[in-house]
Amino acid sequence: MKISPGLQAAQPRPKAYENTDGRPTWSPDSQMVASEKGRDVVVLSRSDSKILHRLGPEGDWVTTPDWSPDGKRITYGVFGKHRDYEVGSWAVYSSNPDGSDAKILQTDGQEPEYSPQGNRIAFQFTKGHYPDRITIMDADGQNPTFISKGGHIQQDLSWSPGGHQIAFDGKFDGWYQLRITDITGKKERVLTDGDGGRFTDKNPEWSPNGKSILFERHSRRALANSVMTIDPITKEEKVILQGLQRNLDVTWSPDGSKIAFVSDRDNDQYELDVYVMNADGSNVTQVTDLQGQEYAPAWSPDGKALAFNRWDREAKGEARDDVHIVELPEELWGNKVP
Repeated sequence: MKISPGLQAAQPRPKAYENTDGRPTWSPDSQMVASEKGRDVVVLSRSDSKILHRLGPEGDWVTTPDWSPDGKRITYGVFGKHRDYEVGSWAVYSSNPDGSDAKILQTDGQEPEYSPQGNRIAFQFTKGHYPDRITIMDADGQNPTFISKGGHIQQDLSWSPGGHQIAFDGKFDGWYQLRITDITGKKERVLTDGDGGRFTDKNPEWSPNGKSILFERHSRRALANSVMTIDPITKEEKVILQGLQRNLDVTWSPDGSKIAFVSDRDNDQYELDVYVMNADGSNVTQVTDLQGQEYAPAWSPDGKALAFNRWDREAKGEARDDVHIVELPEELWGNKVP
């Protein structure tokens, strides 16, 4: 792929690798998936995984897509030369799902995510030496507002179901913390600090009912992490999986009854596979066993399939990273069937 001038320094492998930021995103009707594929964002059909569209400016680095709740738009980050900028930088775009009517919503922003109501977009502000800050704007790019305080590496944001609060992780006071802020930015508070900095707490995700937040508690000495939940009001923590292996990219099913994640539970640190378990950590079931690293699983809105990315260091060219969709057996469906 042709790379625009100034982009050669961008990191060479998928930005989502072992990271929830670039998780695939589904159309509300569960029939299509938008996902990173190398430096592109593509839209695929669920029925046959055929690539239907490619999003973003040709030759630029396009990442972290998110489908609007009404299905009419997709927002994503683009690294390239925007407007009157002389060097490459990040910007937030949106377009129709077929790539038409692409618009720059904000420069100096990346990793956008629609609110559950679709009227706002949150993103990570990034510019020069300024600290990263969580920012929200209207869905058309108007009224950008900082809602988090200064810090470092503020990312992995998750909207509350009601669309009034955002959980995120960041580096404060020398170690990672999970924090919550409201959409005014006036009520930011610490949720957890990794037991006083002994651990690194990352990747918060609000439960569908809003009563708990899923997150990863990483050891600072080994490649292992626990899967945890925390009550956003009482701060009561629960261990879902003990940290004996890597258990990454944890995500709730649409009804909150299941959790999907990737892990090296088979004791091969070079092979991450996708697993599904009950919300209480029971019935851990492996659902993929492909060559390479699977990562960033995403539930279909109907709860019956998972889309995920895969990185295969042994493959060549575009085959090194790919998008996959797996249809789940009924006992693993993440929506309760009437």
